[in-house]
Order: sequence, then structure tokens, then C-alpha cells
Amino acid sequence: MTRYILPEIRYILANRYVQWGTLAEAMSLSLVSGVPLALTGPGGRGKSYMTDDILKAIDPNAYIKGLGTGTTEADLLGGVVAVTQRVDDKEITKADYDLSKSFIKSSVVKLEEAFDAPARVLTLLKDWLSSGCYRDGDLQVPLSTEVLVLCSNRNTSDLAELGPDVEALLQRFLLVKIDWDDYSKDSYLELFKTSQANKPLVDRTISLDHIRALRAKANKITVSSQVTEMLSTLMSDLAEKGIVLSARLAVRALHLIKSAAVIDGADEATLDHVSAIRYIDTSLDLCDSVREYVHKEQVKSRIITELNEIEEVYKQARNFFSKIDSKTLAEKVDMYKRVKDQGLDKLTRVSVTDEYHQSLRPFFPKDTCNPRTNPNQRP
Repeated sequence: MTRYILPEIRYILANRYVQWGTLAEAMSLSLVSGVPLALTGPGGRGKSYMTDDILKAIDPNAYIKGLGTGTTEADLLGGVVAVTQRVDDKEITKADYDLSKSFIKSSVVKLEEAFDAPARVLTLLKDWLSSGCYRDGDLQVPLSTEVLVLCSNRNTSDLAELGPDVEALLQRFLLVKIDWDDYSKDSYLELFKTSQANKPLVDRTISLDHIRALRAKANKITVSSQVTEMLSTLMSDLAEKGIVLSARLAVRALHLIKSAAVIDGADEATLDHVSAIRYIDTSLDLCDSVREYVHKEQVKSRIITELNEIEEVYKQARNFFSKIDSKTLAEKVDMYKRVKDQGLDKLTRVSVTDEYHQSLRPFFPKDTCNPRTNPNQRP
């Protein structure tokens, strides 16, 4: 179930597409976290159209370019132009890139079929993203890109075969597979209904200033100790199973959780937001593991809370019962009623251990009310 979706993105996609939840949540977390997004999966599922609608809502002039096996460095850097310079009173003409038309000058960028490009182009892209600039000798041009999406119809397993440089590039992205959740009759009926409605693209914008503000807020979000404890245990156990998350991915997981908290309108990242880490790489299939560990932490937290409540009630009970050793049976029963009114009945409702009940047993002779076995019994 998708939860962490920016309202602007929900508004853009809801009336024009079907089964858009995963893409909408991935895009929302990417925008808030600032981590670029790589979308993979079979063609014909709408990922290109949906991302186009979202990116153009951010910037109508978004840089959108298709790559392929023939893509060169020049294609990404604006093409080659002739540049004439005067050196020592001589005019020298040389070929250079037209960086003004390059993706590095655009705030919002989408590269279609990115992983069909030659390995050299992908390696250069990795270098530019890592350094944050295009470098050519002494020339350094900072990247202006604030939102970056790669799309590909290739399977995630295929990408792993492209070599270590491509793998290093992918580690800089959220890697999300887009496919339908199911291919049921109802899914196709919904598709036909939506396509026949032919609703126009809604006029809704998402400003870069708003995105920057969300990112700044995510950086300031606090994370509960429960979250870091659970993440540490989960990642350690995954490593023992051969799924090792690098330091970069571990920190990114924490940032995704903080971003989910921002989208959720929370001031602190809690266990409720941990499920967002599945977008680190959906091919890892972390959903079940995350759900299991979150459940364990929630149960642990509930037990600790109950134990603390019982401890407090236990102290009150001992305080009362320590005063009634010399009391008659009727007085003891009366004291029990008074204590019960102050919360002793919690001892009869919460089954954590018998330790507390065993310690109270001396205060209750067999012919009196036993709060452990029969709290409603009367002498």
C-alpha cells in the first residue's frame, strides 16, 4: 500500500492513469530526499508518460532526451560546435561542446532508455554526478540538475550485467521497478474506463522552491532511537544472508525514512515511516523483512510500555498491602477494593510474566479475592 505521495503528484496522476501508486510514491520520495530516480520494468506500463507529466509540472522546459546504443558524450553535452578563439593574434577554430544546450544546464532532467547507452557514456554520467560538475582540463562547469530521472525497459537483472561502472552509477539512484500489481479483470476494466474518459492534464505545478523547502525540512527531521535500532539489526541480518548494504545505501535508507516523515506531515521519523526504505532498490524485495522487523519493534515497545505500567501499579500495590498485615479479612478486602480503583486491576489484564503476581500472593489468603486468577471473586 502506497502512503508517501505528495498531494501535487497524486492530483496530477489520479485521474489519468491506473496503478500509478508505486511510481507516485517513488517520485515523491526522490523529490523530497534529493536522490535521483531510476525506473525500470517492462514497456507499456505508463512510466514515461507519468514521469513526463510530473516533471513538466515542475519545469515546462524540462530536459527530456532519449538515449540509445549510438549515444555519445557529445549528445549529452549539447552537441559539437565550432568555436573560434584569438591566440597570439591568430584566430584558431576548434570543436567544442555547446554546454548551453547540455543537460548539465537544466534543473529538471529525464533520460529515456538510459541503460541502452554505451558503457563509456554511463561511466561519464557517473563521474559527472559524483563530482557535481563537468570537467575538461581546467574547465569546471557545475551541474544545475536538481531533479533527475532515468527510465529503461530493461530488467533489473540485466542491469547487473553491464559492469561495475554501471553498478556504481545505479548506487546513486533509487532503483524502482514499475509494473502492474495485478492483471485481473478489474484492472483492465479500470484501464478501459480511464482511457475512455480522456481527461486532460491538470494544471498543477510543483515549484522547485517548494521542493527545496521540503528537502531542507527532511534534513532537520529527528529519527527515533527505535528506528536506528531496528535498521541496524535489519541491515546486520541482511548482511549475514549475503545482502550487504553499503554505507552510502545505509545512510540513504535513513534519509528516505526522514523524507517519508516529511510527506506524512510528521515532526519525527518513527517506525511508521520505515517501509520507505524499500525504494533503495525494489529488486532487493525488502518489504517482508521490513514488515517483520517493524512488527517486532512494535511488539517490543508495547511490552516495555506494559511492563512500565505494571511496575508502577506493583509499587502502589506493595505500598498499600505493606500496611495491612495486621488487618482483619474484611479490612484486607476493603483495601484491595481501594487499590483496584487506583489501577491494580491492570495486573489482572496484562499477561507479561507471573513474577509480579507471585510476589503479591502472600497478601491474599486462599479465602480472599485473588487478582491473578479471579478478579471478580468475592469472599
